[in-house]
Amino acid sequence: MASHDSQLADLPLATSPLSLQAQVNNYAALSFLEQGGQGSLSGAGNSFLLDFGNVLQNSSQQALLAIFNDNPLIDQAFTDLLSTDGNGSRGPFLLAGCAVRDLPGGTSQPGCDALFDTSILGNFMDSFVFPVESSNPSGYDQIIGSVTLTVEGDVVSSVPSVPEPGTVTLLGSGLGLLILVVRRQRRR
Repeated sequence: MASHDSQLADLPLATSPLSLQAQVNNYAALSFLEQGGQGSLSGAGNSFLLDFGNVLQNSSQQALLAIFNDNPLIDQAFTDLLSTDGNGSRGPFLLAGCAVRDLPGGTSQPGCDALFDTSILGNFMDSFVFPVESSNPSGYDQIIGSVTLTVEGDVVSSVPSVPEPGTVTLLGSGLGLLILVVRRQRRR
């Protein structure tokens, strides 16, 4: 059997070593997890929202997040390592501790803090872009996309109060007792 490659043309097939190399990249996938503090985290894929809602002026507002290397389509043990840096400030929002380096698949790194400066009244919204760098031991190391974290909140001078159910029950009981006392006095 002859080869079309001039370097292999004269070699018999049994003595011609054939070496194949292949690489499968199970890309890293950045996700956020809510760990505590204020604010409500929602979203998936490449877009997340951290909503602080209505907050009182000059109140302390901090959300505690974790960065998660989560590729839901494959076995996490074979997911590429994740690296990113989303630290920075925009308007009244500050992100700190949000940089990760070589985070294995299926694991998270806590310590990503989102701070909201509530000294100025108003409705605020801004976005932070996290580059998604995926790497593995074969030497593959690329930025494969980005994930956006939008942060919003409304700083108000006072929050409208809504009575708690226990307060409404206590008020209703008090009014019922008052009506009962008034009726008894009228009968006498």
